[in-house]
Amino acid sequence: MLHILTEDGNKELKHRFFPLGDNIRKHLQATLDGYDGDKTIEGYKRLNNILSMDNGIAYNEMKRLKNFFDNFKGTPQSMEFILNGGEPMRLWVNATLNRATKGVEDFKAAKKAAGIQNAYIKPHEKDRQTSSTKPTISKIQTRNAAKDIRTNSLIKYEKIIRESVDDEHPFHEYMEEYGCSYVLSQFAQDPKGKQKWGVTIDPNMYAKALEEYTRYGELYKFPHDRVHQWMGIIMKNSAILYANTQLAGHTAYCPLDEAEYFFEQWFGDNFVRIEDSLNITFVNENGEEETRNFMDVFDEIGLYDWMSMPDGKSCPWTDYGIEPIFELVSKYNQNMSAEETLVLINKIIDVYHSNGDLSCIFVKGGSSALNRITFRQNESKKHVIHITENQLRDIYHKIKDKNV
Repeated sequence: MLHILTEDGNKELKHRFFPLGDNIRKHLQATLDGYDGDKTIEGYKRLNNILSMDNGIAYNEMKRLKNFFDNFKGTPQSMEFILNGGEPMRLWVNATLNRATKGVEDFKAAKKAAGIQNAYIKPHEKDRQTSSTKPTISKIQTRNAAKDIRTNSLIKYEKIIRESVDDEHPFHEYMEEYGCSYVLSQFAQDPKGKQKWGVTIDPNMYAKALEEYTRYGELYKFPHDRVHQWMGIIMKNSAILYANTQLAGHTAYCPLDEAEYFFEQWFGDNFVRIEDSLNITFVNENGEEETRNFMDVFDEIGLYDWMSMPDGKSCPWTDYGIEPIFELVSKYNQNMSAEETLVLINKIIDVYHSNGDLSCIFVKGGSSALNRITFRQNESKKHVIHITENQLRDIYHKIKDKNV
């Protein structure tokens, strides 16, 4: 769906900055490095300027880029087009602005639907979390934080993401689509409800696939495309799990940009700023500026109680499951056979979670359903008679003698 950008409809975006992703930054840097023409022209200077923006590209500059690409009449081979980032930049600008615009629209609609009259922090009734599951604040060095945090040179994604899951892996698309911004948007749409994980794997179909594979060593009747769809479910819900874990402060990466955008919408004109020290400043009901740790604010407005696993009991973030899940997911590729994918899925579903049933975000019914599958398989094995080759030969000769 195309989202038209208008001044009135997007005034909430006017102070926003849009950080360059790693891929688009590499593309722009390669364009700059490969240019050997006149370095005094406007396009070369502008490209240098974009790459030097530590906080990201300002909304006005994004609009200028969009306007350029929308009205450009030349060819993609034109140096002017190339120095503006070319086709990759055009796609990134359109996708980023459309996503941001839709986020504003969805947030407004969500607040209206939820009946939120104002967005001030109010006391929130909750069952307090235990020390092992409660949100925690990442320990972050603060020296040069203003620059380092914004550019992610200080706070890094987990090593497994960088090294085991390359930029072309389909999991990256799920990570972008179902990251912290997605979770916060879902919360805004139904802050009094519970987190939704969407479709999970049907345990009965999963049991059929496993039975067929263990019996014949291949899937000859079971639909192969369904197994790959299951992998899509796992990648989506793994991305949501990771986003939950980030927002709860249980990772090295701190989602300051996502939090800042959320608070801009939640507090509206009463939002002042979010600082690199992880504090948010806003105007309270008394008209005074108040500064609080942003995770405490998340706690007070009910985000951590809204987060929940499908079983309603397990901790919705994990200190132990992220790395093994990502390591296994990184082994998947779309050219894998259905059988190889099924084996990989089986390993991912078995990943350990110290504070509940992690498998419930992958398979409907979680470990209870998986235990029933295992029991059924074990029962079926009891009725299998194992005979040696010599016994088989004796049986054959006895049957043959009877028929003679």
